[in-house]
Amino acid sequence: MQDQKFLTDFCLLFYEITNCPIHLYDGRKRISVVPEDPFSLVAYHEDALWKQRGTGYTVSESGLFFARVPIEKSEMSLVIGPFVMNFLSEAYVRQVISEYAITSTPPEVVADYLHSIASGVFSKAVTLVRVVFFSMTRRLPDNDELFRDSPRDLQTQISRRHTESLVQVREEEQYHNTYNFERMVFSRVQKGDVDFFRSGMRSSAYKVGKMADTSLRQEKNAFIVSVALATRSAVAGGLDEEIAYQLSDEYIQTVEGMVTLDSIDLIQRTMLVDFAERVRDASLPLKDIPEDIARSVKYIRLHTNSNLSVQEVADAVGLSRSHLSHKFKEAMGFDISAFMMRCKLEEAKSLLIYSEQSISEISNYLCFSSQSYFTSVFRKKYGLTPKEYRVRFGKEFTP
Repeated sequence: MQDQKFLTDFCLLFYEITNCPIHLYDGRKRISVVPEDPFSLVAYHEDALWKQRGTGYTVSESGLFFARVPIEKSEMSLVIGPFVMNFLSEAYVRQVISEYAITSTPPEVVADYLHSIASGVFSKAVTLVRVVFFSMTRRLPDNDELFRDSPRDLQTQISRRHTESLVQVREEEQYHNTYNFERMVFSRVQKGDVDFFRSGMRSSAYKVGKMADTSLRQEKNAFIVSVALATRSAVAGGLDEEIAYQLSDEYIQTVEGMVTLDSIDLIQRTMLVDFAERVRDASLPLKDIPEDIARSVKYIRLHTNSNLSVQEVADAVGLSRSHLSHKFKEAMGFDISAFMMRCKLEEAKSLLIYSEQSISEISNYLCFSSQSYFTSVFRKKYGLTPKEYRVRFGKEFTP
């Protein structure tokens, strides 16, 4: 059994290393907490944490993780949390304030506290619990031992709600009809069919199941699912994986900060157009080309913002400059230098539409020798100057 001083010292060290709040309880009475919190959130979860016989966890609607590790042969416990498992934004802070009915603490104090504590994915939170468990017992548990009750309880709750939902759906005849719709939509992304999405496609004709208790959270969750499907479809259509997943991250972070349903509907259409455009612009016959040429294509796409040379690409894929140039032309049907310029101009189009960077800044970012040269090659390729292109397309699909 650990004495109270040891536990207090452990809490100080644990927070110093992890930045995750930790509380020491005797029974259900909190003895200490590191760091001092401006408001207590654990009280809202005490019933869930203490009803579990051993180590257990709970996650709030807003994605705050809490866990309790009982101290063997005593009435004492260590409670870990809150650990943030969500993207921090003004809208998210408001969600936490609403969920916990925080009325006496200014929103900026709540925001500062949430930004100051540990955050990440569920697996990281579980690792912190394992650290505490090991420190108290000198035994390294697997997850089944660590959360003996939680998964079983969670599975039971989900199964019960699933059964109840099926009954309600059958009574009201409100069935999901997303499968065929999704196959149709995301096959268009994979093909880079921009015209389909620009023609006014709407998603109101299909139904999705309930994924949240509020309409705003429901639409955000549905959007995140759509981004995941669009990302996979785009990669299957030939878009570079790193580019696709970075784009996915940007859209998810953007939607988390939105506070109206209309804005989410608009960004949904924007996202589908964006992915389809990138697939269309990146469409190349990569399946049947040599592996080193495929790697050179990927390297070029990931380095559009550098003063890239054919020699650098050759070094990256392990070929001589002359061999790469010859092999690239033979496999792709066009010169490698032409492809390098094409990738820069495609990136320029995206920046003109979706960023607020000036034309001069875009030219510098993409390492053109001068703004006039950038304007000249852009106009030759697309028939418009960068300024004209931005005026024509820059606000059409941006939220």
